[in-house]
Amino acid sequence: MNVQEIENEIQQLKPEQLKELAAWFDEYRFKLWDERIERDTASGRLDNMMQKALKAHSSRQLREI
Repeated sequence: MNVQEIENEIQQLKPEQLKELAAWFDEYRFKLWDERIERDTASGRLDNMMQKALKAHSSRQLREI
């Protein structure tokens, strides 16, 4: 099944089914995001960013985002 076929099927869903699918998809995306953060943390990819954040915090050089 390709993306266009999936889109067509989604358009046929009833509102309650669409709501259920959306909730499942959100949870799935959050799970993938969490897994990526865990991999990046374990590999050290976030170390430099963390050190900069800790330094900014300790010197009170924080900025709004």
